[in-house]
Amino acid sequence: MNGRNDFLFMWDRALEALLAAERGRRAIFRLLAGPRDSWAWEPPMDVFEFPERFRITMGLPGVDPRSIRVARIEQGLRVTARRTLELASEARVCRLEIPRGIFQRDIELPRGGFTVQECNFANGCLVLDLVKEESDS
Repeated sequence: MNGRNDFLFMWDRALEALLAAERGRRAIFRLLAGPRDSWAWEPPMDVFEFPERFRITMGLPGVDPRSIRVARIEQGLRVTARRTLELASEARVCRLEIPRGIFQRDIELPRGGFTVQECNFANGCLVLDLVKEESDS
């Protein structure tokens, strides 16, 4: 390997370690933050703002789309669902990294109204398109 490849390899390993540490920190915080029957994980999401709309994409691997609930809250939207772990009785768990259980994710949006124009679930992602409502000011 040359020096550049060595650097990139080490950078990649360091970034993996940092991301793993952050996932662990979040998991511990969630366990300490609330009662056992509260949410268990927080899915990653991307939020994009366009002049007339928002697009929100939330990663929900292994989540049954029928369990997903989207509700308005004062600050924006709340998405809840459940990811279950279904194993055959003869399965031996070697590694569990994908979160499971109930989640709740609040999505804060800027002031002003919006309408949910489209809500799709594809390739393990929930995609929400929100149209901004025109203000009277």
